[in-house]
Amino acid sequence: MSLTWKMSWTPYLIQRIQSAYSRLSAAGVTESNFTFEWEIRGIPFWLIRDYLLELGGQEEEAGLVKGKGWCVYLNQIADYQIGSIRVGQVQLNLEAAPEVSDSIRRALEKKLIRAGG
Repeated sequence: MSLTWKMSWTPYLIQRIQSAYSRLSAAGVTESNFTFEWEIRGIPFWLIRDYLLELGGQEEEAGLVKGKGWCVYLNQIADYQIGSIRVGQVQLNLEAAPEVSDSIRRALEKKLIRAGG
């Protein structure tokens, strides 16, 4: 499952993406791994990071959490806005070995459940 978003490709954004992939590569993530991209709205960056740490991850550096067989890169992105309402968003890129991809994704989804949506 892969969710996509529309965003202008600035040199800064391209640099961030290249940096993310180099960090994932350094963490031992290979192209044969499962990839899941997700935009999460209404849950702060720090709380998502804490959830990943509770699932057994170790924070390697700001925005990069690595667990056994999986690696997540978090990125704060522009707020989602409808009219005058603004909601914070975090982009989550999960790379995981096939044998752990479903379990880590399901465990994270359970932690992200919120009343009212």
